Amino acid sequence: MNQHGYEVVLAFVAATIVLTLLVGFVLGFARLFQRRQAQFRAEKQALHETYQREILTAQVETQNQTLQHVSGELHDHIGQLLAVAMLQLNVLDEDLVQTPHHPAVQQTGSLVQQVINDLRILSKTLNTDALTRIGLHDSIRLELDRIRRTGRYEAHLTITGEPRRLDPQVEIVLFRMVQEAISNTLKHARAKTILVSTNYQPDLFALSIADDGRGLPVTRQSDAKPAATGQGLGNLHRRAALLGGTCTIMSQPGEGCIITITLPSV
Repeated sequence: MNQHGYEVVLAFVAATIVLTLLVGFVLGFARLFQRRQAQFRAEKQALHETYQREILTAQVETQNQTLQHVSGELHDHIGQLLAVAMLQLNVLDEDLVQTPHHPAVQQTGSLVQQVINDLRILSKTLNTDALTRIGLHDSIRLELDRIRRTGRYEAHLTITGEPRRLDPQVEIVLFRMVQEAISNTLKHARAKTILVSTNYQPDLFALSIADDGRGLPVTRQSDAKPAATGQGLGNLHRRAALLGGTCTIMSQPGEGCIITITLPSV
């Protein structure tokens, strides 16, 4: 091969090497760019989730403070007024024993006493400190007892697994979610039975609220947007996310509704 041929081959090899290096550089740059983009998206998502958690935490704290204030007003003001009314009815009951008005006074006294008892239960379920002391299960029992006392619903709690106390803040949020779910049921579902269940497993905790009402016009709402499921159900999704868990809503028209909140080991 003559000198010119060697020069052509060398030029070709050099060009190939340069092209290979250039392609490698471009590919490396593209991979680096993709990694940076993925990292940026992850950081942006993490910031968004942190921001949402902070907002939800602030909302929960504000709600708890408001309910604490309402609980105090119910116990200290309205409860005392009802107690005074009960004392006056007792005096009337003694004075009107031999009159036709005595049965009506007794009936009124029984109604006022029922209101006092219901008010005590309601005050406890609104009081964050009381909920922290008695725990999630007893708080749910109080709420279900208050519902049963209306005489319009059956309401029961079942527990599966080995019960354990959760973080106090987690229990408070879970109980408020139970209250919200039950409130939606009472307002819209036309149900007769409400069943709340807790399931304790080593790697997860699940809480379900089921009813036999008229149901929702979808079969699965776990991924539905809050606007599509109503503000109350949207709050359940957001609060479950605040706790690092999920909320699944299973329902069909005429077949009731089951709301399940699942949390990783807590």
